[in-house]
Amino acid sequence: WEVLSDCEDSMLTAQDGLDPLQDGSLTFTVTAKELGIYRRVIYLSQNGTLSTNILDYGYTCNISPEAAQKIIDYANTHGEESEEIAYENTVAGVVVECGADYLLLDDTSICVNPKDGQTYRVDAGSLRIQRNLLCGEVKVGDIVVVSYEGEITEDHEIRDAYDMHKGYLMDGGVAVPE
Repeated sequence: WEVLSDCEDSMLTAQDGLDPLQDGSLTFTVTAKELGIYRRVIYLSQNGTLSTNILDYGYTCNISPEAAQKIIDYANTHGEESEEIAYENTVAGVVVECGADYLLLDDTSICVNPKDGQTYRVDAGSLRIQRNLLCGEVKVGDIVVVSYEGEITEDHEIRDAYDMHKGYLMDGGVAVPE
């Protein structure tokens, strides 16, 4: 933060969403309970570009290569690699069947190796999921991302799904428009 406080003349270069920097040399998350910030991301490149979603929207600015290098050096000296923790449990795939209280979701089309694909039975007890199904927002053939709590059973059943959004294939994964 001390280094960034000296960068008040930095130029904002984009505010159209968060995009990981291609030449990023440092990526980390920030949590500040006092500010209501939980696991927001900062991408920092050696050329002095900083991109973050700390303020609920993606912003990119140029802080200078020197300032970026100071932060990178500090992180390399004092930082510790953290364990990867899922922000939210999700499963994505194509809806292959819809019932009154469930849907079947096949992730084969997004797997690097289609043999690794799996069909999940998602209980549709959540009001949000029910609305998507009943109002025709989601139907067979749509790509969706389902958020859930708990664990997936051995029979590939998701019992505690609480949200669902339509998505689209992008760069080998599924993106959800915001």
